[in-house]
Amino acid sequence: MNEYIFFRIEGSTIQEGAPRLLSVSIDGEALEGFSTDILEYTASIPEGRPRIPVFEAVAEDGATLTVYRPTFPDGKSESFCKITVKKDGRRSDYRFHLKKSSECGFVLQYDDRHLFSPKGLGEDVSFSSSAPEVISVDERGMLTALQRSSAPTVITAKAGSKSATLTIDKVIRAQINFFFVTGQSNAQGCLDKGLDREEQIALSERADTMGRCYCVEVKGEEIIGEIYDLSRGRVGFSTPLTKLWYEMTGEKSLAIQSAVGGSPIERWTPGYSHRESLLINTIYADKLLTERFSRKDSDFEIYRRGYFWCQGETGEKHLFVEGGWQWHSPTVMKAPEYYEKFMKYHSTMEKMCHTEFGAIMLVRCLASLGTAECHARGELTKLVSPRAAQYAINGTTDSSLFIASRICDYAKPAEERYEGMRGYGYMGPENLHYTQIGYNAQGHELADNLYAALAPDSDRAATSVELLRGDGRTPIADGEVIKVGRPNPTPINDADQVNDRIAAIVLPLYTDEPRITYEVTKNEELCSVSIYGDIVFSDDAPNGSLAEIEVRSESGIVRRFTAELDRG
Repeated sequence: MNEYIFFRIEGSTIQEGAPRLLSVSIDGEALEGFSTDILEYTASIPEGRPRIPVFEAVAEDGATLTVYRPTFPDGKSESFCKITVKKDGRRSDYRFHLKKSSECGFVLQYDDRHLFSPKGLGEDVSFSSSAPEVISVDERGMLTALQRSSAPTVITAKAGSKSATLTIDKVIRAQINFFFVTGQSNAQGCLDKGLDREEQIALSERADTMGRCYCVEVKGEEIIGEIYDLSRGRVGFSTPLTKLWYEMTGEKSLAIQSAVGGSPIERWTPGYSHRESLLINTIYADKLLTERFSRKDSDFEIYRRGYFWCQGETGEKHLFVEGGWQWHSPTVMKAPEYYEKFMKYHSTMEKMCHTEFGAIMLVRCLASLGTAECHARGELTKLVSPRAAQYAINGTTDSSLFIASRICDYAKPAEERYEGMRGYGYMGPENLHYTQIGYNAQGHELADNLYAALAPDSDRAATSVELLRGDGRTPIADGEVIKVGRPNPTPINDADQVNDRIAAIVLPLYTDEPRITYEVTKNEELCSVSIYGDIVFSDDAPNGSLAEIEVRSESGIVRRFTAELDRG
């Protein structure tokens, strides 16, 4: 029987002809009293850290719906679930408000920390617990939920003749997110040579993560060791990501670390039969963890699932096949091939690991492929094929799969010539891996954009479309003429190399309308533009030909520029 009783908020009637929900369920049970005509509802929940109900819904035929779950960071007393229904250019927002009330009791989740600091007792306060095996309390009044219990536990604070109590009615299973960390070395948390690992770990923002942020290492067909608390520290973006995520949402998260340095996309593609298939290993780890957390005696239940992907440099210079590496000429992995392989990986993660979102960290360009300007600025941002594919993925899929970080575009080593520039100190001395300072920035960027993408109170409206030249950095202004088509036999790192490729992305990154289209509106018989931003003139196009190109977002934002054929 569902423990949440929702009441309709009168006066919140749906507009005539607007798309509708047909039904709503909470934790698998139909919501009693739901009316397709009423848009807003409210319910009371316990104080403390109660369980957040899981909402599901069914929309009318032909409509799409998105469920934005409630978030309850510490100290927040109200939140809401928003279910958005869209059809034929119209939308309806159903809201289900949750308000904490002392009349519903006080609840903690397993492994919670809660500070009990009653006012008016003065100094020299002592604390005690009626069931220290269930909830312990230290000299500061910090409570730790040690085990689940349906019996009340009373915490008493005394100072002389004065006293105060807090009754915790029960300790329940903890809701936890599965955050899969996938890709290669900058997802794994590797460091450049010359950096001390322990010194870097000390910078990993692990304060206040106890009982909130967890990690498990996956290697081969087994989970290496037990789940551990990230308060012990780890190089990489998992700690700052999960820490900030908890601060914004109140949700505990488990970082499932299955990324491996140097791993090519082939090892993440279905059908790859090699024993070192990282996709198979990730699915296997998910299966084990799901079975563990689904047992009745588990202290956790799975809440959200999603993955973070940082990969691409490997495919810029070599491929991985059965038996080992095969080295090829630069940029051997073409954008369509990367796109195809990644989408197979993404579909498999959705199907097998039940992921609800995919967050891509835009890949850096290999140093050996960067232009002279890239090296002079310390920024490796050229539009190599994997980067072009990632822009295309962002622009051709829905908002559940998106570029969640572009920190790679300006991350720089800690060198004197870059001091004071944005991104200074984010990269190690080899300009290959992030420092922990850079990983911290990465984690913050991911958490901020993911929150904005998933939170019920976020404004996800598209505001602009950004166009970039082939260097991955220089913007294209509206109406600008850019030259394309010069022969390209020059070395890959030649600063004068012309790359007949652009990139387009809808901003903000977390918009719910990320799709874009390219269209040649003048001289379309002479020129074409692919979803990867490749501008191609036909062989018989006269030198100096002009092609007007329009870039349009699904929300209706339009950018225009002209490509001029320059065969050099």
